[in-house]
Amino acid sequence: MNKFLNNSFGREQKILQECPVCHSPRLGFRANVLEEGETNQLLYLTCPHCQSSIIMLISLGIFGVDSIGLLTDLSALEVMRYKDEPSLTANDLINLHQRLINNNFINNLTI
Repeated sequence: MNKFLNNSFGREQKILQECPVCHSPRLGFRANVLEEGETNQLLYLTCPHCQSSIIMLISLGIFGVDSIGLLTDLSALEVMRYKDEPSLTANDLINLHQRLINNNFINNLTI
């Protein structure tokens, strides 16, 4: 592990006080470093109680350490597989919406 992880992660980890799903304390979370650079780390956290997962990006910026977390149903392997894929655009979503309407998909759904 590099110097950034050793010096910053322990302090910044306090932001995640509990599991967002089962509300158990964050102690015991399994953390896998998926990717790390000079000023950032991509982590995959798993709650030992409910097995929910969080993708967390921790970055060292000009104003200190920043972090963002996202609850996910992706596995760590899926995160690595898709992380460099291009982002969806507004046009992608509009095209999807049009296809769903044109194919009468929504009206064919049964509950």
